[in-house]
Amino acid sequence: MNERTVIQSIRNGKIVTISPKASAYQAACVMTKANTGSVVVVDASGSMLGILTERDVMAKVVSRALQAKETSVSEIMTGNPQYVSPDTSVAEAVLRSEERRVEKECRSRWS
Repeated sequence: MNERTVIQSIRNGKIVTISPKASAYQAACVMTKANTGSVVVVDASGSMLGILTERDVMAKVVSRALQAKETSVSEIMTGNPQYVSPDTSVAEAVLRSEERRVEKECRSRWS
């Protein structure tokens, strides 16, 4: 029996991305529209710079009463996140997350 891979588990096979120059407000709108709890932050060439989660927005913007439209994604994202390759099994990705105590593991094409 073949194990399901990370890429097979991504909804619609699409990874939601955003620019580091976007605002926290724009990121929240993108996440809401895509019905996802995180976005991958990429530069103009598509290289991964970090990840931004709903929790980042809540903890780093809302709870500090910052202006979401004036706070950039680069200010609140988690840079250099841990990630797995697309062909990693879901079981292995979960194990790595637990070992590293990672809340969100970026399932991506970046490896």
